Amino acid sequence: MWLYSWSSFVKEIHTYFGISDITAEVAYSLDHLRMNPDDQIVIYNVAFLWYSAQLQWTESALCHRYYSGLSDRIQDIISTHKGGKSFTFQTLYSTAVSINNHFWERKRKSERALYSALQCSLYSECFNSVSYLAISDPSVTPQVNFPWKITFDTLYTNEFVIRVRSRVLSISSERNTI
Repeated sequence: MWLYSWSSFVKEIHTYFGISDITAEVAYSLDHLRMNPDDQIVIYNVAFLWYSAQLQWTESALCHRYYSGLSDRIQDIISTHKGGKSFTFQTLYSTAVSINNHFWERKRKSERALYSALQCSLYSECFNSVSYLAISDPSVTPQVNFPWKITFDTLYTNEFVIRVRSRVLSISSERNTI
């Protein structure tokens, strides 16, 4: 009787509410698995490998499913690859990881270049502000918060740009009030 036994209770619950066909559920999940455009490929790979390990699909079926779930930026590069997309699963997997790593490396470099350009611009604005304050009133020691001491890794790019813009605007308004 399931009222007095935990294992009987669990069995009864699974009988009425459990998954009827686990293989079909896993296949459905794998068919609808998609890599988000802003995600690293590792998130997609972990989910794909977990689902595919539970299925007995052929290598060509896995290649098709893996390629279909990749983000467009990776699919575009693979489709223009010299050999086309006729890879084994392992080469398709490693090619996709390589393309993704290259994409994120380029993105980090462009963000660092933006950061450096903003940092130089901000430094010259702060330096000019300090010089102007010192010239206009030599008795006042200017107190300037130098935001370039904030490390880039601790800020998201958007937050950094917002801080830089607000600091530049505050410096320009200080110049107008003096």
